[in-house]
Amino acid sequence: MPWLTPADLPAMRQWAEFEIVGAALFNALVDQGPVDENGKPRDHLLNHLRLYRQAQLGHEAALGMTPAARMMIKATGRRSDFDLAAAFAVGESSETA
Repeated sequence: MPWLTPADLPAMRQWAEFEIVGAALFNALVDQGPVDENGKPRDHLLNHLRLYRQAQLGHEAALGMTPAARMMIKATGRRSDFDLAAAFAVGESSETA
């Protein structure tokens, strides 16, 4: 990923931490099974794994690790930073129109 710079190190480290914790949660699901002995889903593990993977996906996009993020880099020549405030402003202006 040649577009990454030393300034990306904190986000890269966080992505790696999500990978470690997510793998541990996944391994627990594999070991214990997605349902308990009564046939009920192990919601605590399933929900935590889902939340970790969603958060990790945000880091992947910000770091250009997804196909869509890489297409943005190719189109603009730089990594695209997501501006949450601007996204809300666009959402609010479209709702009032």
